[in-house]
Amino acid sequence: MPRLSEQVVHILAGEGLDVEEDRGGYLLRTGPGETPLSVWVNETDRVVRAEQVLAYPVDDFSPSLGRALDWLNLHRGGVCYSFQEAQRAVVGSTMWSSPNRDPSTNQIHLLVALLMQAKVRDSSALSRVAEGEAASASVVIGRDTRAHSRALSRRVKAGAEALGARVEDVGVVTTPQLHHCVRAANGFSGEIIKGPLYGYADALVDAFESLLRTASHKTGRSDATVVVDCAGGVGAFGVHQLRRRLEERGLASVLSLRAANMVREAPLNDCCGAEHVQKQRLPPKNLSRRDLGVPNLRGCSLDGDADRLVYWFHGRDAFEIVDGDKIAALLAVFIASELAAAQPLIGKPSLGVVQTAYANGAAAAFLRERSVEVAFAKTGVKYVHHAAEAFDVGVYFEANGHGTVLVRDSLRERLAQLDREPGTGGRARLAVSRLHAVARLANQAVGDALADLLLVEAVLCLQQKSIAAWGALYDELPSRQLKQRVASRALLEPNATETRLVAPAALQAKIDALAASHKSGRAFVRPSGTEDVVRVYAEAATRRDADALALDVRRAVFDLAGGLGERP
Repeated sequence: MPRLSEQVVHILAGEGLDVEEDRGGYLLRTGPGETPLSVWVNETDRVVRAEQVLAYPVDDFSPSLGRALDWLNLHRGGVCYSFQEAQRAVVGSTMWSSPNRDPSTNQIHLLVALLMQAKVRDSSALSRVAEGEAASASVVIGRDTRAHSRALSRRVKAGAEALGARVEDVGVVTTPQLHHCVRAANGFSGEIIKGPLYGYADALVDAFESLLRTASHKTGRSDATVVVDCAGGVGAFGVHQLRRRLEERGLASVLSLRAANMVREAPLNDCCGAEHVQKQRLPPKNLSRRDLGVPNLRGCSLDGDADRLVYWFHGRDAFEIVDGDKIAALLAVFIASELAAAQPLIGKPSLGVVQTAYANGAAAAFLRERSVEVAFAKTGVKYVHHAAEAFDVGVYFEANGHGTVLVRDSLRERLAQLDREPGTGGRARLAVSRLHAVARLANQAVGDALADLLLVEAVLCLQQKSIAAWGALYDELPSRQLKQRVASRALLEPNATETRLVAPAALQAKIDALAASHKSGRAFVRPSGTEDVVRVYAEAATRRDADALALDVRRAVFDLAGGLGERP
């Protein structure tokens, strides 16, 4: 197989696609019975072309179909469509071409992603679009604060309207806010108040207030202020909305939000934001000396689109981080307690916390000691989210702060019904009210930093827990991450959760032996998805042991998996 063809096939197979040779090209399928995608590679001209035949009955090449195809060709970002009368089909194709160099991995990904996204399996739907009868379709558009966003949103709106869709432009929003609006527009609104952004801010503050009402103590706090680092991103607008709603409801004595690094105060993610704080272990910029010098002042950082949240504070000796693992621990233990109390009314719904291999081992041990089930999923929020859906209540947070609480629809409806019914108090009914408020407060569609912020603050208030006490739930095991270049990452085959290697077996056996030689030792290796690099993760009881274990595992990868360069 020519080199360029081998590269392309390797990338496509790594995306989970079934690849088979066919008439000088390749057929790709996402699974059994799926319509194939055709890919051709021209070595001489450095061309990669992908094509998908979208076959459906067409009686005539109508003018309306022609107009729809013309618009798609202008606005679909590299995907071109044509009508093939012989096959009575619409063909979508996209191409990458350069006479001087091979396509990059990202370009091949983009090539196929564009086309896979363009597939239309419902022939009747495309027929209706072609005839201008798509008035029932609804599109919700949001944008961020970057300079090109306004122009892009206008073009998307024009394209959707050209195809007959009803378009609602909700303006500047966070990514989770847009998910909320789409979910509400599709009929999953539940108790959401209609209004701006489908009542996003009102719905969250309502649920926050409902949760606080279940407290047995006064909810006013001496440490009500939380500094929110907005990372120079769109989350600043959401923080402003929530702060205003909290003040209008008289809740500022419980939670007062003070924004830092607003849109005009800092370039996006420049020495601020969740990723900077979590990875660099440093406070965000633009905080006052007063803020930096206050012990136990709660601060938190969002990322640019406000779907990640990490907390931080200044302890007695150092700047401390409270990451996604500890957010999951705090919420899971609280929910577990309330599920146990509500058992006489709702039975025993399942609760699970989903982690990736990169989650600190101390977090899993903490949860298991409290009888909370811990499951593992492949790295990537989509995999973790899907695994969490297997539980009646699924909690997932990556260490970077991206996560949420998922409540199965049937349980959510049961909680809502019980919460509405009149009845006497009692611990079980109190627990039902709390669980219902949690389900309303969590963004069921996606990780939402603003919703998570309110949920965390409500739980801290109910438990009368300081951020220092929260940060001390457990001591994280020291960890170390390294990289090792290899001749081909294809030699390494991880299991479904990426916690162990299926192949080479000798390398996994060596990793097991090395980890066992250190107290609390744990290590795994994971091939990169984009380059011939193997990522090494190790943790142990001491920093010295974690560093030594990581180095020894890297050497094992070098020896047993075709390492390149000098042996470490």
